[in-house]
Amino acid sequence: MARYIIRTKPGQATAVKGALSAAGLKPLDSSLDFIFIDIPPEKVPVIEALPGVIKVTPDRKVGIAAVMPVETKVQEFYKRMKEPFGLPKALAWARAQEAGAEKTPTSVAAEAMGATEAWAKGITGKGVKVAILDTGIDFLGPQMPLARATSFVVGDPLGDDNNGHGTHTATTIAGKKRGNLIGLAPDVTLRLIKTLGYLLGMGATSDIIKGMEEAEKWGADIVSMSLGGDASVAPEDDPMCIVIKEQTAKGMIYSIAAGNSGPGPQTVGSPGISPDAITVAALDIHGKVSDFSSRG
Repeated sequence: MARYIIRTKPGQATAVKGALSAAGLKPLDSSLDFIFIDIPPEKVPVIEALPGVIKVTPDRKVGIAAVMPVETKVQEFYKRMKEPFGLPKALAWARAQEAGAEKTPTSVAAEAMGATEAWAKGITGKGVKVAILDTGIDFLGPQMPLARATSFVVGDPLGDDNNGHGTHTATTIAGKKRGNLIGLAPDVTLRLIKTLGYLLGMGATSDIIKGMEEAEKWGADIVSMSLGGDASVAPEDDPMCIVIKEQTAKGMIYSIAAGNSGPGPQTVGSPGISPDAITVAALDIHGKVSDFSSRG
């Protein structure tokens, strides 16, 4: 048994749900023109033959844009779980992956990215709504802007950040000034949509799609997704890329991490492979693409 995503023709999700029920198959949930379901692989051709169904794809793992792939991170975590004092050791290791990762103050990044020039012209993000799909937010962080949070992570209904990555991306975008730290657009209106969790910053494509729908309902101008997963499915068949194409046609802008699996070619993950998104590489302090940053 595995989880799959059923892509339906526009407006036909309800009819497809009825056909699935009639066939003895019970959908778990749905979002936009997608239905999520647990089925044995041999049922995929049966479902694809149903009227109103376009394609069935696996519900793939997605994780924060980290140097270590999600699958490897999970293996390392559970390897430590089996050792003496397993849980404390595994938790300490997971947190260490984030600690000390950022050594360049955002004031330096602002200069490198040209944000200081924008500020001089009075452009600070005021009036712009930015949704961040990530691990949530640390509401008590000293730099944290006021923000509403929603969670789509199963078993974790609150938007609290138990990883650190979501807080990092939120403060990079809109962190309030504190010493030499300041967000690049400190006056934007933020919405934190938690789609990754479980300490390791893990999630699923289906969780991301729910978050993308929530961002559209909220009226986001920009959606930031510093996350990625397997890019083995072509953009025209990738559920996240399909949603990005549809939402950018409505005027939304997607900013997505390229990933940190470089420097080899074709290492950009999904949904960074979307031709409709702005896919962002990592830069060093001199403004050059970092060696570890993924390439197209």
